[in-house]
Amino acid sequence: MALSGDGHIVAVGVPGSNVFGKGAGLLEVHRFDGDSWLPHGSLLGGYSNYGSLGYSISLSSNGSRVAGGEPYFSYNNEGKGGFNEAGMVRVYDAVDD
Repeated sequence: MALSGDGHIVAVGVPGSNVFGKGAGLLEVHRFDGDSWLPHGSLLGGYSNYGSLGYSISLSSNGSRVAGGEPYFSYNNEGKGGFNEAGMVRVYDAVDD
């Protein structure tokens, strides 16, 4: 879990989540509106089964950027060689509409 500098945005990693694949993991961000914590953006999912996105997590002080570690990320490249449990860090920026 990581908290913004003003304490109004929290990012949570769920590395064992199966929402995006078996053990792919996910990140979720919430904003405090003064009364309750509300989802802030979409769920951010891991890309490989058992990759465990959210194992580690960091949030910028203003809450606009979140980084999550996916330590067991694997990439197969359709049988042409790849990386087994190479790991990856994913960085996401908030975008205002």
